[in-house]
Amino acid sequence: MNIYIFVCFVLLIFVIIKILNRKTKKRVLKCQKTYFLAKPKKMIFTSICLMLNYFGVKDYKEFKSLSILKQLDHILSCVLYKTPVTYNLEIDKTILKNFGVDINLPIFYVKEYNKTFLKGIMLSKKYVKFNLIFNEENFIMNKKLNKIKYFLLNTNFASVKLLNNIFALNINTPNKFKVKKVENINQIEIKNNKKVLIANSKIENNFLCDVYNNNNVNIEIKKCVNSGEYLYFKIVNKSETIQNIELSYNYKLEDKYFAYTKQVNGLLVKNILSNQNLYICNDFNIKCFYPNNMREEISLPFLKMYKCFNIAPKTEKNFVLYIGNKKINKTNLKESYNLYNKKINEIVNFKIKCQNKTLEYLVNFYLPNRIILEDVDKTYDLNIDNFEECYFLFKQKKLSNLNFYFWLKHYYIGIVEDKNFIKIDTKLKEDFTLYYKLNHKTKEIQVKNNANFQKYMIVSGVKFYNCNLITKQNLDTIDKLTLVV
Repeated sequence: MNIYIFVCFVLLIFVIIKILNRKTKKRVLKCQKTYFLAKPKKMIFTSICLMLNYFGVKDYKEFKSLSILKQLDHILSCVLYKTPVTYNLEIDKTILKNFGVDINLPIFYVKEYNKTFLKGIMLSKKYVKFNLIFNEENFIMNKKLNKIKYFLLNTNFASVKLLNNIFALNINTPNKFKVKKVENINQIEIKNNKKVLIANSKIENNFLCDVYNNNNVNIEIKKCVNSGEYLYFKIVNKSETIQNIELSYNYKLEDKYFAYTKQVNGLLVKNILSNQNLYICNDFNIKCFYPNNMREEISLPFLKMYKCFNIAPKTEKNFVLYIGNKKINKTNLKESYNLYNKKINEIVNFKIKCQNKTLEYLVNFYLPNRIILEDVDKTYDLNIDNFEECYFLFKQKKLSNLNFYFWLKHYYIGIVEDKNFIKIDTKLKEDFTLYYKLNHKTKEIQVKNNANFQKYMIVSGVKFYNCNLITKQNLDTIDKLTLVV
């Protein structure tokens, strides 16, 4: 009987516990305070704790082992995100090729390993490509390794030069790191007193302009491309109090084998394999962060420019940031603005008067102020003869302002020019007048279509038959000429 009572009592306790667990509130004994039961979501905190970059804990089911998942994620993180520390060593690509490695792929050197690490290596080959190099002294043959390509490095007999090159490019690190993925890649973020400002973008006076404006400050960033990217900052404090400004620019590097060297007014980023240089220059002591000087986290992309400063009431601050393949001092940074405008004026050097008012408006007013030199080094090859067809592509934003202007100037209107000559070879089937700028003077060129196909040029009352070309030296001595085409 006593046993029966005991069993019933245990069952009663079990039912009470089940009922209590269904409730969302818990009451502490001898206390009137009520607490809500916290129910943390699965796997979120575990992923953060494990510092997983490529995978999440939800992928645990696929690999059946948390240790293998962690190891695999670490290997993939090294291959995808880790930048090697080269200590300014000049990389010898020939000696690496002779060893057999693919210099376009990362080098992953393994000094010693265990079964879990080897399992992670085998799995990682399914996701990414890299040069796998084992230390021959600690290498243990395994049948699984027959399925992948790897190299053995004898550190006792290999040349010092080969060892130095492999160790300099090695992206294998024993330390697990968490990658901080930045969303605003290749975008500038501006904060005023810790509040993010939203930009209004426009094209104005041949610059791509981002304007940030609130009750305290007005910030304008003018961007252009002229053998590199220039950013001109103008920050005006409109208020009666000191304003804090914080700007950051996350710049994406297309490769990952880079060496970083601090410069007087910026940073030198050298591509180790191609020996190409990228300079970050400025006249405002903007800080540059990159993988080698980030302590606990690697930030994607691999380059970040940052500046935080205060600006006094009713004052203005101007500075320049340059990103390109040549080193520029502070004096040249300030002169670059005028050099860019000079280059624009060399392109926009004529106006037209004709019956086609749309063409006239585009050439004389609309396009000249909206041309930006982002595509100036790209060749435009438009196999189009019809103005309406080309204009339609432009309105559909399939043609940039610059390329459309080039097509109108050099092909449709037909101005062909070099350092010494100017030639008119037009496709425009109507009479029109050009006002061409030369040496700060405007030359009037009247172009007439001749149905008889007899071409000539009239200069100072003299006809020159079968001629549509004139030297700039001769054009400089006259104010007006007539061309019959």
